[in-house]
Amino acid sequence: MAINLLDSKDSRFLEFIGYLVKPDKYWSFIMKKLKCWEFMQCGKDRTKDCPVYLKNMGYMCWLVAGTMCNGKPQGSFVQKLGDCKRCKFYNYMKE
Repeated sequence: MAINLLDSKDSRFLEFIGYLVKPDKYWSFIMKKLKCWEFMQCGKDRTKDCPVYLKNMGYMCWLVAGTMCNGKPQGSFVQKLGDCKRCKFYNYMKE
């Protein structure tokens, strides 16, 4: 059985991958302590259905499929990466 790891409910795996890929960048994400829903000022009405909020992955939201960006569900990592690269939060976190 194949598992889509980017859709995984276990955020610890995604945290581990972030650490392996770029340890210095990973820790800079964590140290900023700013979640996407805070940066983008999403209200409770927008966060309650967002998988990023539910998985507490707000510091690496681009890795989570089905995010509620601009009030509508997004696709998988590959499908939405172009939009993510134009996102203010994504660029803030990549600084």
